[in-house]
Amino acid sequence: MTLSFNIEYRTNWGEEVRVSGSIPELGNGHPSKAFPLQTIDGIHWAAEADIAVPESGYVLYSYYIFRDGYPIRAEWNSLPRTLYLSGNSKKTYRIQDCWKNLPEQQYFYTSAFTESLLAHRERSAAPKGHKKGLLIKAYAPCIDSDHCLGICGNQPILGNWNPDKAVLMSDANFPEWQIEVDASKIHFPLEYKFILYNKKERRAVCWENNPNRYMADPQSGANETLVIGDRYVYFNLPVWKGSGVAVPVFSLRSEKSFGVGDFGDLKRMIDWAVSTRQKAVQILPINDTTMTHTWTDSYPYNSISIYAFHPMYTDLKQLGALKDKKLMAAFNKRQKELNALPSVDYEAVNKTKWEYFHLIFKQEGEKVLDERTSLGILGDKMGTYTQKKAADALGDAARNTGTVGTFMGVGMGGAFGNAMNNAFSNLGNAQDAAPKQETKPKQKYCGECGAAMSVGAKFCPECGAKQSSGSVCVKCGADVKGKKFCPECGTKVEN
Repeated sequence: MTLSFNIEYRTNWGEEVRVSGSIPELGNGHPSKAFPLQTIDGIHWAAEADIAVPESGYVLYSYYIFRDGYPIRAEWNSLPRTLYLSGNSKKTYRIQDCWKNLPEQQYFYTSAFTESLLAHRERSAAPKGHKKGLLIKAYAPCIDSDHCLGICGNQPILGNWNPDKAVLMSDANFPEWQIEVDASKIHFPLEYKFILYNKKERRAVCWENNPNRYMADPQSGANETLVIGDRYVYFNLPVWKGSGVAVPVFSLRSEKSFGVGDFGDLKRMIDWAVSTRQKAVQILPINDTTMTHTWTDSYPYNSISIYAFHPMYTDLKQLGALKDKKLMAAFNKRQKELNALPSVDYEAVNKTKWEYFHLIFKQEGEKVLDERTSLGILGDKMGTYTQKKAADALGDAARNTGTVGTFMGVGMGGAFGNAMNNAFSNLGNAQDAAPKQETKPKQKYCGECGAAMSVGAKFCPECGAKQSSGSVCVKCGADVKGKKFCPECGTKVEN
């Protein structure tokens, strides 16, 4: 199979254009191994590459500008060029491309729109190939799943300007649309326009608002497909609008909370947003910020990980109830006390939730480990288990019929899973819930940055700060200066 690349780019002296793609012949996606194009005027660049038909059935590629053997510029590649191929090894694809800069209204190409707000969850198949074909590609991100892009033109195969007979394009690579028509049935010159087609009503609802697109006779071969790409489609329609709400998760405190808004409250918030036809829920960062185990960790923009979520947001009800009725009654009483406070008591909430983590792990840990083993989870891959349990517990959010519920439910399940993974990982060696019954810890925390370190260390391995003996609790990091026992966890102070 032959790929014939053609692109216009006005280079400076010493520059050249290369193409990098997802196949070995184009460097396997490594720009340093990109395939070079040639030119005779510094403007029109072209090259032919003989390739083996990839098993995937398509090729991803993009263009680069090189100088002295190094890439100095890359085109916009948030949406890679995708070329679907036929299985004919003797086929030639003659590709006419334009350099891709940042598109207008770039935010419509982000995952928030393409995978949620305007997502096409059930996409059509890749365009069907022809022995002699004309493949037209166009970008149109502001089309929801009830509509599609179509082409209507001055040819019988394109409906003879009758929009009811227009040919509909594939959204296999949404927000890019593609269609390949049988070029042997086209009489050039070709004129056409893009239309917006309502699939439910089976009618065209809008024509693009620019002059007819024109194509002279391209003189394509018998076993060749001409690829016309980089078309942007504009319709004279109202700008997309959507309402939403911005709220920090900790403020979503409800009667079912434990002193702070949690992931269970977030699900209820999303359900409400769906019922009121909102499109988005924006939240503050929910990543783990625990360094000192004090109120200073409450600042949400000082996370210790981009992956781990804060255990504070764990919905304790999802962990199950304690079998010890007295202990459970005590926690229920504590829940009401914390919920009754006018503001979140960050330290008290976290301390209480961690006590519950210890107790529930002591009660359910053996069963959890047995189930982990049955799932074939080895070593430290507890995250696989906890995320599975989170998905089971919060799956209703992901299956919600509204846009917000679908979009946020998936993220919420991951958040819960990571939070519990963080909690269980730290509880793996717990012997008892009561601090006085625990063995002497093997770590202490830096008084400056809160980093974990060995008990005997005189300097912090993270920030280099000299450690003052007896100033910080070796278990929880609380200030114990001048004290014999930690006021937070009861651990004896080492002098």
